[in-house]
Amino acid sequence: MSYKHQDEARDALLKAIVELAPKMGSAGSIRDLAEAYAWAVSPGQPHGGHTTNK
Repeated sequence: MSYKHQDEARDALLKAIVELAPKMGSAGSIRDLAEAYAWAVSPGQPHGGHTTNK
């Protein structure tokens, strides 16, 4: 992916988070958008996964 496309994807995801977060019914949905943004910003880093509280 070119830098231009990476920038466009990142900007689109951030815009979606800002617009949709107040309308979303669950924290999980907001987390999913944030996770997509994290992948766009730092694709080489480990992201996501499910955790459980012990």
